[in-house]
Amino acid sequence: MIDALIYDMGNVLVRWDPHALALAGSEDPADASVLEKALFASPDWIKGDLGLFGPEEMFAAARLRVPARLEPALRALCFQWPDWLEPLPGAADFVARANKRGLKGYLLSNASRRFPQALARCFPAFSLLDGWVVSAHEGVVKPDIRIYRRLLERYDLDPRRCFFIDDVPANLEGARRAGMDGWLFDGDFSALERALLDRGVSLEVN
Repeated sequence: MIDALIYDMGNVLVRWDPHALALAGSEDPADASVLEKALFASPDWIKGDLGLFGPEEMFAAARLRVPARLEPALRALCFQWPDWLEPLPGAADFVARANKRGLKGYLLSNASRRFPQALARCFPAFSLLDGWVVSAHEGVVKPDIRIYRRLLERYDLDPRRCFFIDDVPANLEGARRAGMDGWLFDGDFSALERALLDRGVSLEVN
């Protein structure tokens, strides 16, 4: 029986759209594309997820890839983008209903050291979760099996009773290697709820 849900963050709890974030830093579409490529699509991005780069280091690396006139916009983007995240429609309601049903909830995300605090600010239902593991605090990223095992060990979870929700196939496969069932999420919470129902878990509260 499933008694714990493991949530990815981007495109599961919050909307993850690098281009939209870049547009928030520059209203010019061409400039936004330059900023997006320099920051979010750069080979240095993984260093943030591993906890090796903070916003200052990320800016120092990314500024080499933009014209000087875009450096102020790039700095703002590097330091402020976590504050521009928005909840994915339906996510807060789903987490709240799962919580009322008595299911434990945990965050397992590839993200920088600014998380989960930044997530708590933009996603109030974060307070309903029972724990979290974020890659930058661990020095290891999904789909490395070690990060799944750290979550399981830290919170004394039985992988056979966990259900992992992520939008990246490789991450889902990593969870399965760690012994967890899961669901490749595409934004459809109704389909996710049906998948849980197929496994004997209803979110309806009597």
